[in-house]
Amino acid sequence: MKIIRFFIIISIILYFFASCQKRAAFHTNQSLEHYKDIMEFFANIEENNVNEIIHQYIINHLKKSDAIIEEYQFADETTSITATNVVCRFYPQHSRRVIIISPYSPVGINNTAYFEAETKRIAYSIGLMLETASMLSSQIPNQYGVDLVFGGTIPDLYPTRSCSQAFRNLIANYGKVKPELGIFLWLHPSEKMSVPIDDHSYQKLPYIVHRIWTTAEDLGWREFEKSLEASSLFEGEELLYRELNTIKLKNRYEEDKEVLPEHLTSNFRILGSLFKELIYGKDR
Repeated sequence: MKIIRFFIIISIILYFFASCQKRAAFHTNQSLEHYKDIMEFFANIEENNVNEIIHQYIINHLKKSDAIIEEYQFADETTSITATNVVCRFYPQHSRRVIIISPYSPVGINNTAYFEAETKRIAYSIGLMLETASMLSSQIPNQYGVDLVFGGTIPDLYPTRSCSQAFRNLIANYGKVKPELGIFLWLHPSEKMSVPIDDHSYQKLPYIVHRIWTTAEDLGWREFEKSLEASSLFEGEELLYRELNTIKLKNRYEEDKEVLPEHLTSNFRILGSLFKELIYGKDR
């Protein structure tokens, strides 16, 4: 009888302990603050210094998380200008991996209109990625380890070539374990989010597209449309499909629409909940 009572007490203690643990949470207000910080950097810092400042901002925030931070420098073949990929690895003990990739520095600086759009896209992605890092520190996923990749890019008029060099450097240093699921972010802040299926991604990795869009549908996010849309193929994008099981997540760009903080918050809520469901699923 005493043994039974002992096990009952232990079970109650363990249940209470588990219920008190942090649960995975994505805070949209923190994503918004990161977005504002990055946009302020772009507004007040010269272009030749902004990449270094943003790189340090990312590192400073990642150091607050429970992750291994790796940095891999590479150089442009023609100009010798250098850039750095930042890989943030959560829970390397898990052989099953999810990878999320986004450039953290703007490309196309020789084109003013394009550069302005780039600053918003970069700030948007960094806000999403850094809060994902915070979420991952709050609860260990049962199934997956996660790698967040902040891709350095070479300032260049041709963004596809610039990203290609970052892709090649990432794959050379990533390791032998191929991720089970990967997402390459090419997202712009929008008044009303609209995410069609990238045609190249669907041709190469239809099962991953299906998983992501089905998850979005289960969450009630109709912003993920079940329609194919043609897009330009990045130089080196084939490497992401083949080596990292990574699709491109790209929304429709609203060029002349004013994006307010409430729109950004809505965007972050949709994407944050999607990432949370893909990573944790029933663990939540």
